[in-house]
Amino acid sequence: LCGILVLLAALPGLALRHAGLVNVRNALSMAAQGLVIAAGISLLWAIIGYSLAYAPGSGWLGGGAHVLLANLGALRDGLTVPESAFVLFQMGLAILAACLLPGAVAERVRLGWMTIFALLWMLLVYAPVVHWVWGGGWLAKLGVMDFAGALVVHLCTGFSALALLLIVGKRR
Repeated sequence: LCGILVLLAALPGLALRHAGLVNVRNALSMAAQGLVIAAGISLLWAIIGYSLAYAPGSGWLGGGAHVLLANLGALRDGLTVPESAFVLFQMGLAILAACLLPGAVAERVRLGWMTIFALLWMLLVYAPVVHWVWGGGWLAKLGVMDFAGALVVHLCTGFSALALLLIVGKRR
């Protein structure tokens, strides 16, 4: 149920929010960006993202034990939910985080560029930060706790959106 609620917030929720922030001519483009990014992040999370975030590895990055969602347990270690449900919920958070990025550069970037950026961002920024905090990485060992995603989702996405905004520049 929680995974479905996160996906509802990410897909139609952000599509409507971003469509309402832009000129009426670009509303469909913003909704399309969100849907394409969500599809790409879903595939990338199942292929390698979950493994980079949650598989045992170093303090900086997870290993390859869950590539293509292999070796999932009946229950997630330390939890009472099936690991497949945990994967779905965490995929929803990854989609939500990546779909927030186009709002920072609305009406300024093309669909292909934004999609490639969001997919690379998920692999190079989001998955390592998830591992650091939630996957038993170096921040978790220092005692950092993030129960609601403020550090992993919002802070990570907010600073990434700011950097993206500085790269793209002002509207013309």
